[in-house]
Amino acid sequence: MVAGLGSSRVRSVIAPAVAPYTRLFLDDLLWVREPIFVEKDQPRDGGLLRLRFGGDRYWHAVAWPRGLPRPKAGHHPADAMPVECSRYTLRVATVQRRRLLQISADEAWACGVSGEEGAFVSPIAEIDLFKPFPTPGEALGHAWTEAGFGAAWADPDVLLVEFTALARNVGRLVDGMGSGVRRA
Repeated sequence: MVAGLGSSRVRSVIAPAVAPYTRLFLDDLLWVREPIFVEKDQPRDGGLLRLRFGGDRYWHAVAWPRGLPRPKAGHHPADAMPVECSRYTLRVATVQRRRLLQISADEAWACGVSGEEGAFVSPIAEIDLFKPFPTPGEALGHAWTEAGFGAAWADPDVLLVEFTALARNVGRLVDGMGSGVRRA
């Protein structure tokens, strides 16, 4: 899905219709967490940490926040990424309350569903090994269920959040926050 942010293909997400998501407004900024892979042999140049972001083949030198323990070598889930290391920020354009099964095919595409007639793939395809679905809505519903939000067939209330993806750390957009990401 992160690759889709960089290409501007992904421009929407669905979220549970519960707090804190219900408090999203026009122009709010959201930072994107990605899984990271920390290199085994680290340079000895200060606070820099060499890592690869999930789905990225390039190594980056990241100024790891001083107040946080440095992660060990290997794979770390997205929730281990601090805000200072984020590469993408989403600027909220609209927030619409819907039922999951009311999401249109075009809206599912904007949420990262891919494929062609009769063989649509969920935005979390790496988890389901590219299992094809007959409609974009079913592929999006699969992503919802796999993310642990409940059964898609129950047609839950969701928020369709449309955004503009910015390829920069939220700290560069908000005065005083700074950023730790640099290309190695």
